[in-house]
Amino acid sequence: LYTYYKNEAKKEISIPSENYSWTFDQTEYAKIDNSGRLTALKQGQGMITVSDNRIANNTISSLVHVVQPDRVEIIIKEDNSKELDDYKSDIYTLLEEDEASESGNALVKDRYYELYVRVYDSNHKEILITEQMSFSLTLDDATWTVLESNDNNSHHIVQPKTSKRGVKINLVLEEIKTDVAEAKINPIAATKMVNIYDQVAIVDLPPIVLPYLGSATVAQLGANAPSWALQAKGGSGSY
Repeated sequence: LYTYYKNEAKKEISIPSENYSWTFDQTEYAKIDNSGRLTALKQGQGMITVSDNRIANNTISSLVHVVQPDRVEIIIKEDNSKELDDYKSDIYTLLEEDEASESGNALVKDRYYELYVRVYDSNHKEILITEQMSFSLTLDDATWTVLESNDNNSHHIVQPKTSKRGVKINLVLEEIKTDVAEAKINPIAATKMVNIYDQVAIVDLPPIVLPYLGSATVAQLGANAPSWALQAKGGSGSY
């Protein structure tokens, strides 16, 4: 929750606060307390509204959908411009799309990667991850160094420590910790396959002495024209 000023600056509001009141108009589907904490009860939708108790008609509302998880996905991103400490943010805050690019299935040994989970409903809409969701993630100790993990295993900072192809990462959404019977789920699993490569580098070469060719051109010299080729190492070898 933020307050916006005329100069377009914004300030985060500390919650809970006696200055603000919260309501949810469809109590059959969810309930909300004075701190703005919403508890889903059954599938459906409704409007959540927060009101400023000090200023009349200063309210804002948002539509909330209560859904069941249907699919989970593993996302891996890297950003080598950041130091490791810069990754240590709020456990449920993800990198913005323009801050880092998704690494797909190709990773580089010894780089830092952010590995996190996305959850979707049956309509392919992304579901907000909360601390009540419990995940298990399988990372081989011989392949990965896990530098940081959050409490429910939905977010990790990892570092591949060996080059290897066909590395499998297994993820399971095990449960949603709640007393609401309709929120109970069967485990939902996903697997991501990645390849880990050494960093591509140019093979060191001895100094190259170029002969003086006068006014002769490469076309004139034909097969007698001197040539040198750089050699690379690492990566997939497809170069």
